[in-house]
Amino acid sequence: MKVIGRNLRRLRRKNHLSVEEVRQHLGLGSVQAIYKYENGLSYPPLDKFLTMLELYEAQWQDVVRGSCGDEAGKEPTHHSGTTTIAVFELQRKMTCRYLDLLEDQINAWVCSHAGNNS
Repeated sequence: MKVIGRNLRRLRRKNHLSVEEVRQHLGLGSVQAIYKYENGLSYPPLDKFLTMLELYEAQWQDVVRGSCGDEAGKEPTHHSGTTTIAVFELQRKMTCRYLDLLEDQINAWVCSHAGNNS
């Protein structure tokens, strides 16, 4: 979750957008949700995630992966030894579940809109 949050923050800043501007674009009532996404406390729902990708002119890979040599891709090392591995593994599993959910939702959306192109 932390990598995704850091990448969302990095992309927002790269596009010179304030949290308030993102909130307005997403149609949210307060900026708290944006801060939760960027601090890795929760994931954005699929509709908000896709809107953020469009707003940031980014691909989903830009959000879920850390880039080489980029601080956004590094996990914090507040723990040592086995604890660090366990924390990283938990974050990896949660991210994989989120990506699976996103893929399922995108596939369902594509299937439901497949007949609308004619």
